[in-house]
Parts: sequence; structure tokens; C-alpha cells
Amino acid sequence: MTKTTPTGHVPGLDAMRALAIVFVLAAHSNQSLGPPFGLPDEVFFHLGVWGVELFFVLSGYLVGGILIRRVRDGFGPASWASFMMRRWRRTIPLYAITVAALAAVFGPPLGAWTNLGYYALFLQWGWWRDPLLSWFGVSWSLAIEEWFYLLFSVSLLGATRTSVIVRILLLILIPLALRLWLYDAALVWDDAYRKVTPLRLDAIGWGVLLAWLHLEWRDCRRWPAVLMGAGAAAGIMLYGLAFADMSGWFAKTLLFSILPMTGCCVLVLLMRLRPGEGLLQTVIARTAMYSYCAYLVHPLIFHGFEQVMPHGLPFVALSWASVLLVCAASYRWIEAPLLTRR
Repeated sequence: MTKTTPTGHVPGLDAMRALAIVFVLAAHSNQSLGPPFGLPDEVFFHLGVWGVELFFVLSGYLVGGILIRRVRDGFGPASWASFMMRRWRRTIPLYAITVAALAAVFGPPLGAWTNLGYYALFLQWGWWRDPLLSWFGVSWSLAIEEWFYLLFSVSLLGATRTSVIVRILLLILIPLALRLWLYDAALVWDDAYRKVTPLRLDAIGWGVLLAWLHLEWRDCRRWPAVLMGAGAAAGIMLYGLAFADMSGWFAKTLLFSILPMTGCCVLVLLMRLRPGEGLLQTVIARTAMYSYCAYLVHPLIFHGFEQVMPHGLPFVALSWASVLLVCAASYRWIEAPLLTRR
């Protein structure tokens, strides 16, 4: 069994989620954290990339595991509808509130209220919609998640326990095939590949594959730590090499498979963490608990602070503390009541 803390948290999963959101917040605090520590913007860009990739893998592992267990009991239309309602109850309310807040502060995307339809359907990604995505920049990853779970769950209708792996592999291989087919050295690595939903569904698929291996083959906490550490180190090194030529074939195709594979290795290592007590454990658990809300609201809160104070370490302290307070209120008054209804 997976070891948990007295409050029911899994230390390794909490650590992964906390690490991911700290990376993202740090990436978007580059103007405040860079100058005091002499760090270039590239460092913060890398933190943002890895933060989101860790989120993808963790999401695939957790939600994919739920779906795999449901298939064991028979996954039909009723089970599918139940899963999607539980999923949407967790993700949609906060997303809708954030979109509404952005519209109230900035007006509709590109000045047209009809453009909110793209956000309602998670279609704000795409080569021709880059200006639309800039209105709520971090939402590209949410589009990937929502479309992945819709497509993957539909593909599981009528699946048997032994045929699940076929669906998982298809959702890993099809995006890779699309990247190979659509490779263009002239396209921008970040906007035209990393943030385009059909090309990145496998980022979550690898986490689902890890869940399948954990459930159907062998407890991943028993996998050799040395091998997992070597895999994580190799993935990070390959990313560093690819960054030297982000217009190259490797960076726009295979690298997007290596990123989630590396994240899987990191998650397996973190799963070895044992439950503990004390302030550090509490901080990690709370950070993990608030991570989804923090991911959604931090750009708006950061923007608010930019209007009243300059960037610097005080900016980080106050803006991050404000994000924490908003997330604590959100969890108590919005998320927790919805979760208890699941």
C-alpha cells in the first residue's frame, strides 16, 4: 500500500506537486528573482518548462490510475459520465471564476466576447490563436489536460483490463507522430509545439503509462533508485543539449517525449519518501493542496502587484503570500465543498 501521512496525504505526490508549482511561480517571478541572484531569464524559462511537465506526469499518474481501476470494474457510459462529472467538478469552477475575473479586469480576449467561447471549450491553443492565448497564458496546459482526459476516457469505453495498454500507447504515439509529420524549423518551439494540444497529449500519457505499470506490473517504489536517478539525469542533460538548438528536429519532436519520461523518473524517486511530521511536511502538503488554484490565479495577482510596486524580493514575498491567502480561501469556500460532494 502507498504510505500516507496522518492527514491522508502521500508525501511523494505532495512533493511533486509542490515542486511543480514552486517552479512555475519562480518562472513567472523572473524580474524579481533574477537580478538579486544574478540569474538570466533562461533559468526561469527552464523552471517553467519543468514545472508544467511535472504537473502533466503527476496528473496522468493520478487520474490515469483512477481510470485504470474503473476499467477493472467495467467502464461503460454511466461510469464514464460519473468520472467526467467528478473531473469537471474539480477543475471547471475555479477555471470559470478565473476566466470571469480576467474578463472583468482586462475585458474579453482580443476585445470580442465571443472569443470566450474558445476558453469555454479549451480551444484557445493553436498556431493561429497565439494572440488569443496571451490573454490567459497559463491556460494552454489546462487545455491539454481537459482534452486528454476526455479523449482517453472515451477510448476506454468497453475496454478490457488487457486492452487498456493499447489505448495508452496510442495516446503516446499519435502526438509523437504528429510532431514528426509537422516538423518545421521555422516554427517557434514554445508556441507552435510545446503549447499545442494535439502535439502534447503524450505529456500526460506517459504519466498514465507509469500508473499502468505500477498497477499491473510492479509497484514503482520498488524500481531501482539508481536507474531512476540515471534516467532523470539523462533527461535533464538531453534537454540542456536540445536547448542549444530549439529550432532543430530533435527539440521539436523527441524532446517532448523525453520531458515526461524524465518526469516519470522524478516521480518514482519521490514516491520513496516516507510520511513525516513537522513544519516542512505541513508546508509541502499545503503547497500541494493549493497548487491548482495557485496555478490559475497567480498571473492576475502578480499583475495587480506590478501596478503598485517595483519588482524585487519584497514583490515576491507579498505577491506569493497573497497567492497563498487567496488559495486558502478558495480551498475552504469553493474547492473543499465541491470535493466533499464527489
